[in-house]
Amino acid sequence: MGAAMETRLIPGAWALFSISDQHRYLAVIAAVAAFARHPVVALARASMAPAAALCRRGVPLGAPAVALARIIAQISAAATVRVPSVPA
Repeated sequence: MGAAMETRLIPGAWALFSISDQHRYLAVIAAVAAFARHPVVALARASMAPAAALCRRGVPLGAPAVALARIIAQISAAATVRVPSVPA
């Protein structure tokens, strides 16, 4: 089974962030994360990190660098092909 990745833009999130409506900004991010098709959700911006505490499903990764490293590791693990050794 291969790894799957999906990028999702959250309509209205940036507008909430830009008017400093932190509560609604984080709530909308957590709500979208709750309906993700994958068990791991990477929150791509540092400003999104507090939304991880509001997530009720899956594994939210709040620090962008940690999130990216985890996703790369999962994709790499899924893409690794194990070739059996051939007796000489």
